[in-house]
Amino acid sequence: MMLRSRIGVLAGLIVWLALSPAAAQGVDDATRGAARKLGYDGVDAFQARDYVAADDKLERAYRILQAPSLGLWSARALAKLGKLVEAQERYLDVTRLPIASGDADVQQQAKVDAAAELAALTPRVPFVIVELHAAKPTDVTLTIDGAPLSTDLVGEACPVNPGRHIIVGVKGTNRVEVQVTVAEREQKSARLEFGVAPPVDATESAAPPVGGADAPDTNSTLRSVGWTAFAVGGGAVLIGGVTGVIAISKKSALDGNPRCTNDACGPSQQGEVDSYNSARTFSGVALIGGGLLAATGIVMVLTLPRESRPATSLWLTPGGAALRGYF
Repeated sequence: MMLRSRIGVLAGLIVWLALSPAAAQGVDDATRGAARKLGYDGVDAFQARDYVAADDKLERAYRILQAPSLGLWSARALAKLGKLVEAQERYLDVTRLPIASGDADVQQQAKVDAAAELAALTPRVPFVIVELHAAKPTDVTLTIDGAPLSTDLVGEACPVNPGRHIIVGVKGTNRVEVQVTVAEREQKSARLEFGVAPPVDATESAAPPVGGADAPDTNSTLRSVGWTAFAVGGGAVLIGGVTGVIAISKKSALDGNPRCTNDACGPSQQGEVDSYNSARTFSGVALIGGGLLAATGIVMVLTLPRESRPATSLWLTPGGAALRGYF
């Protein structure tokens, strides 16, 4: 079927190019001959599945002589290359071309074939819907793959070729870029977010200096936590020490008991052994945990910056009480 179409189109192309000076007004014989050869070579490249070469040759030939047969093959090459949007427009152009002279039947058949192939191609064309957030279309300049996109098309389905596309929106100094990949027959949205706050100047975003308006309250809280940790940890160390002394006393009593030899006691002393083991374990945990907690607390207190606002504290001395202040 395609071979018969090729033969018919080529025959019609020969007649059209040879006998239609009106359609090629302003084109001399040499140019018309070159266009005819381009057209033949383009169809041959298409049949050989070299669609890149076919598109190049048929496109140039069609720009010189807009014959329906040339346009039909050009649209087919574009479609094979995945340029569905361009192929769709070329098919549409062919259906609108007049038939000035030449083999009218062949040229008319090319227009009929173009209409049929256009109907089959149209559902395959994917679409992208560009959406804006926190920006008006009139305030934004849009491009898709580097080509300008009318802001009147914001929110509307825009036909694109299958593949990856880059949509860029510029609003003042704010530039937003999104990428979207679509397949044939697919429709996707590309949302440009302009609602993100612009970067703040470093002098404005810098944290308040240590000792500033908010620092004293924070430092005071952390200092209180540090002192509390030190006090609790110190208390645990004290309790652990007392419990350790009790454990030592119990161990001495067990060592002096004639019923205990070689660190082993009889059943009647099991209660005393359990009491010793409990005191020893508790003492170790209290000493280690309390020491760590107290050390953490004192480190917090010593490493905090001194408050810049006036602060006073009461100190007890052997000779009485003293009031110390920091200013």
